[in-house]
Amino acid sequence: MSKNIRFYIAEETYSEDEGSTIIRKCVDMKCFKRIICSLMQNQFDELNSSLQELTKTLKDEQQSAKTRLEADIKDLKSQILNLQNDVKSNKDRITPLVTAYNAQKATTFSKSKDAIDELYTINRIFKQQFSHYGRLKKLEVLQTLVHFLYKPSDELERAILSKSNDEKTISILSQIKRFNESLKPGLLSYLASENIGWEDCVSFPEPNIYNSAEMEPCTDAIEIVSGEPVYIVSLGLHFPNSNSEKQKPSVYKINK
Repeated sequence: MSKNIRFYIAEETYSEDEGSTIIRKCVDMKCFKRIICSLMQNQFDELNSSLQELTKTLKDEQQSAKTRLEADIKDLKSQILNLQNDVKSNKDRITPLVTAYNAQKATTFSKSKDAIDELYTINRIFKQQFSHYGRLKKLEVLQTLVHFLYKPSDELERAILSKSNDEKTISILSQIKRFNESLKPGLLSYLASENIGWEDCVSFPEPNIYNSAEMEPCTDAIEIVSGEPVYIVSLGLHFPNSNSEKQKPSVYKINK
């Protein structure tokens, strides 16, 4: 059921004979409804048009953003592919170098081990020959042989041969020279790669004054007091990256 809504208006007319006449009229509200709906329809059409334009703008911007994103993704994929190719190329180039380096390092380490073993062998010979040189009262010759192993020089070699040119001395001297010529260079190279020096691993105390913290007597038969002069009859050896035991320089008291 619908309801009709009306309102009254006053319409005034004027004539010279009758004067002013007011007539009441009943007006249906539907006419206002049509007017209001027409105004609202215009506003709606404008809003709808604006909404369509906004929707189109957003859609265009979305499509543009999507296109840019797809282009960026494509560019990133291309960069990743180039990086992968670079990595593979570098890997192919570096792998043989790494293999060669590891092989060389393994060879150097093997040679250094041989050098260390030979160094300990010669040091053991010094200790074994202590009695021989002691009986001949030539411990100074033994000390010079030890010094020659530590720091070889022509002067030391001449000093050794001038004081003792027997078969045993010449044999030890020859063994030291072979070590210095064939094994020591590789050992020094390996130590350098480990940032270690010869003096860090091998010691020949100078001056030859007894210090119990840094030396050990080669025999317990004679007591040595700190500060007394001694013969150095073997080197001190300590190689941090080796399984070889640490050895202090062996010394013997100089009898005045």
